Amino acid sequence: MKREYNYIDSDFHLIEEIPENYAIDKHVEDSLIKYDGKTINTDIRGTMRNLKIDGISIDILDTKHKDPVEMDVKQDGDHLEICFELDGSKRYTPKEGNCLETLNGRYSFFYYHKLDGKLTFYPEEGKHKCVEIELSIPYLKRLLNNDLNVLGDFGEKLQNKESTILINNSTISLQMRNILKEIVNPSQELSGVLRKVFIETHINDLILSVILQKKEISEQTQASSTLSEFDINKIYKAREIILEKIDEPCSLIELARLSGINDFKLKKGFKDVFGTTVFKYLFEVRMERSKTLILEGKFTISEIAFMIGYKNPAHFTAAFKRKFGRLPSDFRRVS
Repeated sequence: MKREYNYIDSDFHLIEEIPENYAIDKHVEDSLIKYDGKTINTDIRGTMRNLKIDGISIDILDTKHKDPVEMDVKQDGDHLEICFELDGSKRYTPKEGNCLETLNGRYSFFYYHKLDGKLTFYPEEGKHKCVEIELSIPYLKRLLNNDLNVLGDFGEKLQNKESTILINNSTISLQMRNILKEIVNPSQELSGVLRKVFIETHINDLILSVILQKKEISEQTQASSTLSEFDINKIYKAREIILEKIDEPCSLIELARLSGINDFKLKKGFKDVFGTTVFKYLFEVRMERSKTLILEGKFTISEIAFMIGYKNPAHFTAAFKRKFGRLPSDFRRVS
């Protein structure tokens, strides 16, 4: 299997040869790539560390850059990943299908039969840090005693090689953060088979935490909603429309019309599925996007207000202060 990265506005090109099912001969493979260069838009410095044990590949990305970094990515085979955004956010926009955006402090667990699209990393206060855990499907099957049905519709689509998302933009729990900390900066110096067992144990704990959180969310949704799978898909479509039209947000009625669901069901169902209201979700996305634009330093505060859908810059300033505790202009000066 081969994966290619072509950084936009740069001559940087990376090709990864990935062995089938991430098979390796050693107990643990550990490699490091250093970034110290620039695209037309931004300087990039930092590291990407890759850890591999049989069936698992872990990328630990720790970089500094002022502006978003964009790249075209292609992969000619299965891609099953849990992505944890610790500082910054990430968006994958496939050439076919809906985009997948994981915001700061959130994680997503997803599967693509192949990769072919644009990947964008957005920094948080000038830095981007994430942990990407890629799993082979056989590894996940072994962990679940060859029973992917425990993952419900996600497991069924996984077996049928259909691109799908188990969980998107869920908050990284304290337990997950503690496990990730042990993976990134282990408290014990181990080598050989003991290091392999150490990493594998923590990855398994992380997968279990993700599955249990998804189960809890599903039970809450079932208990409070009579939504069909058809309705849930429409609600996910509504969220994609919110992300695409952030500069010209729809009214609830218009959003419902574009999503193909009635406004009452959208209003109630959105909160059941995502744990927040349509307008609170829009507010959070607007604020996170505005903070990224402020850090880029390319636009005035008024321009940013209009770019995220505020007609009155004063209203944007008040909203930003309510969210972050300081004015946008103060935030820019501190940054």
